[in-house]
Parts: sequence; C-alpha cells; structure tokens
Amino acid sequence: RAQTVDVDAAVRALVAKGLARPTTSTYRGVEAYRFRHLLIRDAAYAGMPKEARGRLHERFARWIESTAGDRMLELEEVLGHHLEQAYWLLEAVGKDDIELAQAAAERLERAGRRSETRGDFPSASSLFGRADDLYSAAGARRLELLPMRISALRLAGNLRDARAAVDEALAAVRGGDRGLE
Repeated sequence: RAQTVDVDAAVRALVAKGLARPTTSTYRGVEAYRFRHLLIRDAAYAGMPKEARGRLHERFARWIESTAGDRMLELEEVLGHHLEQAYWLLEAVGKDDIELAQAAAERLERAGRRSETRGDFPSASSLFGRADDLYSAAGARRLELLPMRISALRLAGNLRDARAAVDEALAAVRGGDRGLE
C-alpha cells in the first residue's frame, strides 16, 4: 500500500527543530522553505523510503505541470528530471509505472533537442541517453535517439562514449533494425 506523506506537518516539524526556515517564494501565494544546510537536506532525503521519495518527485512534477503555464519550455528539463526520479525510485520497489517512464522520456528528449539546438552538446548527450533508458524501461525504445546522442557526444568531445554508442547502433543494425540503418 502506498505511503502518504503529510508535507505540511513534516515542514512544520523541520522548522520547529531549526533544520529549515521560510524563504521567499517565486510563486505568488505559495509558501517556500529552505534547509539550513545542504547536508541536512541530503540526510532528510536519504532517510525517506524510496516509495515516499518517488511519490514526492511525482507530486512535484505534477505541480510543475499545473503551474508552469508559459514557462513550461524552460522547466521541461526539471519536470523530466522529477518524473525520471519518480519512475526509477518506484521501479526499485516493484511499482513499475510505464506511463511515468514514457512521460519522463518525452520531456527529457525534448529538453535534449533544445540543448542540441543551442549548442550545449554535453547536456544534449546526457538528456538523450537518459531518455533512451526510460523509453527502454517503458518497452518503447527509440533507437533514432542513438544517432542524435552520438552526434552530441562527438561534438562535446566525448569520443569514448560516442564510440560505445556507435557500437550499440551498429549492433542494432546488424540485428536487423532497418529504421536505424
């Protein structure tokens, strides 16, 4: 059974213990808090069960979707990251959600295409690789991402990983993938 987290009570407890403090929100009418130190944040995160962390990542991603409005393009990589984290954390506890993997992959692929367009090839290659992993987890591998990832890796100067991706693509072609060929 899924665990529910009372976020308001948890935040109040952190503030009462001096571990977090209120801060200025970038969203009107929304309260914001910040941990007093990154180590406190990391310890709190690591101490949570994976399922709870996954559900919070998913909840935050849905919140981004509902509030981003015309800022969605600039937040798409962040949204993809939280959907990705939600998927992998839930998958680790046996709660595969193919739709979550697919949604994360689509967001990361689009963010990768924008990174590539602006010449940020290290980011593009990473985003394409992460999208490919998620598409594979969803059972919908998109081998056409491989040439884009290879190109981004090469342009980023990461020739070793580019060569490994080329070998992977060649193996798929030898396996009969005519689309990739």
